[in-house]
Amino acid sequence: MKLILTTIGNAAFCGLYREGRFLQIDLKSSGHESEVGNIYVGRIQNIVKNIGAVFVEYQKGKIGYLRLSELKHPYYVQKKGSSDTPVIGDELLVEITRDAIKTKPPSLSSVLNFTSPNVVLRAGDPTIGISSKITSGEEKKRLKAIARFYQTDQIGFILRTASAGMGEEDLKNAFEAQLQEFHHLLQLGTHATAFTCLRRASSQWLSAYRADELASLEEIVTDSLILKEELEDEVHLQGLNAPIRLYEDEISLARIYQIDTVLDRASFKRVWLSSGAYLVIEQTEALSVIDVNTGKAIHGAGASQETFLKINLEAAKEAARQIRLRNLGGIILVDFIDLSAESAKKSLLKALAGFVEEDPTPCQVVDMTKLQLVELTRKTIRPSLKEQMESLT
Repeated sequence: MKLILTTIGNAAFCGLYREGRFLQIDLKSSGHESEVGNIYVGRIQNIVKNIGAVFVEYQKGKIGYLRLSELKHPYYVQKKGSSDTPVIGDELLVEITRDAIKTKPPSLSSVLNFTSPNVVLRAGDPTIGISSKITSGEEKKRLKAIARFYQTDQIGFILRTASAGMGEEDLKNAFEAQLQEFHHLLQLGTHATAFTCLRRASSQWLSAYRADELASLEEIVTDSLILKEELEDEVHLQGLNAPIRLYEDEISLARIYQIDTVLDRASFKRVWLSSGAYLVIEQTEALSVIDVNTGKAIHGAGASQETFLKINLEAAKEAARQIRLRNLGGIILVDFIDLSAESAKKSLLKALAGFVEEDPTPCQVVDMTKLQLVELTRKTIRPSLKEQMESLT
């Protein structure tokens, strides 16, 4: 598996490449930088209790959305009155968790994250979490015991996969380094004015990928010195061993990996499957719909339910890939070929759930309706690939 970074016109292209195909693609305009991960001194402009929303101005003229239910342990810089209840005019520290998408404002959080290869400090969330990749009960118990020493009523931690097997002293050093970074930022915040950016996140090329995917990277390839320098900082922060190779041959990476063709196909409505069946993908403002058609896979009228299940399983795997590749978010409906047996329906749902589990963006199979439409929900963190491409034109 490789990570390919290059430039396409006025945009930077980043793609995760495995077995001759791209699993995920991200485009960034040279004129637009993501704010995700940035921490600001924000000022509450409005509180709308009936929808549980707090609107915070985090830059002059820029307002983000913060869930009222998440304001459990906020870090106030300036507080109006003595009560902990948020009021208009309060100044507090907020982290951008999602960029603005279409008409939706950026999403904010009062929980501040400080990440290292082994430990994530979460200021504002006092819970302790352990990576699901750590399966040993004894190791979980050991890690939690060390973390509890640093836990407070406002600060919690996530022990990442790389923390497994670390010596106690090394782990303590990791905790203390994160605490030192947090306290330094907190000190800066107490002397900062509203709308100050206290921390600007790195380029975040790697943040959209799973830890196990990053750990299994054979190499990171780029033909841009600027992108190489950005990546070096991120690779160091993530504690990765993947080498970064600067590609310097005459034929561009874009041509070698046929990136123009890949992007064109990622915008096609019809996607053919090896069986001769095909998917039709429609992306709308409210939701995305994927329709499974038998196409050339079935000849005549005597197709069995076993054949339908086989086509559906193939379609489920490709649908999961397309959802990630196109970065579809929100509500997604998949109209599979009708199945009569309950056991076949359960097998299809189980398989689809397994396929979407590989997606680093939270994606959940909700259920199959009476009309045999399968509903999924996928967290919207970044604009869809279609929206990213449209923003470049």
